[in-house]
Amino acid sequence: MRKLLVMTVVTLCILVVWTAGCRDDDTDTETSMSAGVSTTGPGSTSEEVTATSSSVSTEPGSTTDATSTGGPGATTIPVFSDYGLWEDTIKYVNGDKEIDLSLTVSIPEDFADAGGMSAPKENKLVGVWVRIDYMGGSSIKISPRWFTMNDTDGNVHESITVTGSDHQVMESVELEPGKTAEGYVFFEVPEDMAVVSVTCDVSEGQDPGAPRTWSD
Repeated sequence: MRKLLVMTVVTLCILVVWTAGCRDDDTDTETSMSAGVSTTGPGSTSEEVTATSSSVSTEPGSTTDATSTGGPGATTIPVFSDYGLWEDTIKYVNGDKEIDLSLTVSIPEDFADAGGMSAPKENKLVGVWVRIDYMGGSSIKISPRWFTMNDTDGNVHESITVTGSDHQVMESVELEPGKTAEGYVFFEVPEDMAVVSVTCDVSEGQDPGAPRTWSD
């Protein structure tokens, strides 16, 4: 009888230990399953946005979409005035709104003679980077001849054609609506003279309200 009682007690102990072990295994399994799942609440989803930039390379006399950028100085909000500072973008719209231009002129820079100067020993070559954005209704012919440079003596210098420049040069081109033309416009000025301003007359003297001027 005593031997039977001892066996019964041992059996009960084994059952208790086995039951406790099973519960621990179940708990570990639930914990590991929970750890392998990532949950997020409402509105916690993150969205990854990749910004794509495009680089536009332009050749002398070429045109690009009006949304492109290039050259020294960035395009700014247009100034609705006849006068602006260097790097300003000045708006020009004629009375009938057939021509709608945004014109940007950079600070004048000195360049080495690249051919095209009439007196390279007495004069210097000065250039300004020009950008023309056209948003009119039909194509127009743009020209570096629109631009003149004024020095400290009050002399007015017309643009010249530089024959051997390695820089992108503004040329006479037919500009379609929504397109941009940009490049350097060059001038030959006396060596001892400082540049005061640059003026652009899109009408080439036909409209007294057309000129726009950039200076300090």
